Amino acid sequence: SIPAPEIERFVVEQIKAVGHDPAFLREVVDQARIQAESHLTHLDAEQRSLERDLAQWNAEVRRLVPQIRTSDAESPAVARLADLKDRIHAAERRATEVREQIVAINRNVIDHQDVAKAMSKFDPVWETLTLREQARVVQLLVERVDYDGSTGKVVMTFHPSGIKTLANEAAGIDSEDAA
Repeated sequence: SIPAPEIERFVVEQIKAVGHDPAFLREVVDQARIQAESHLTHLDAEQRSLERDLAQWNAEVRRLVPQIRTSDAESPAVARLADLKDRIHAAERRATEVREQIVAINRNVIDHQDVAKAMSKFDPVWETLTLREQARVVQLLVERVDYDGSTGKVVMTFHPSGIKTLANEAAGIDSEDAA
C-alpha cells in the first residue's frame, strides 16, 4: 500500500506535467484516441450483432403471427411470440444506448491544440480551486490509477471525455476573457 496523500500528489504532478511536456501531452492525446477507437470498435461490433439479432427475431415474428389464431392463447407459438417481443424490446433499447454512446464518443474526440491550451492553464487555475473542486477536476480527468507494489510503478488512465471537457471549459474561459 501507499499513503493516499503521496499518490494524490503524484497524480496531480502527472496532470500538471501533461501541460509542460509536449511529448507527454501528445502521448496522452494519442492514448485517449486509441481508447476511443477501441471503444468505438467494440460498440460498432455490438451494434451489428444487435441489428442481426433484431432482423432474425423480426423475421421469426412475421412467420409466427399468421400461425396464431385467437383460440390459441396457450400455444407454444404465443409463448414464443411473447419471448421474441421481450427480446426485440431489450435489443432495441440497447441499440439506442449504443448509438448514443457512439455519438458521445465521436463528439468528445480530443484535439491536440485544445488539450495543450487547456493544460497550459491547469497550474494557475489549480491553485485557486477549493479541495472539492480539485477533487472534481481529478475525477473528471483520471479514469483510474493503478499501483504495482512489487515494481513501485503507478499507471494512470485518463478519461478521454474528461480531457475534452476540460479543453471545452478552457475554451469557454477564453471566450469570456475576450468578451
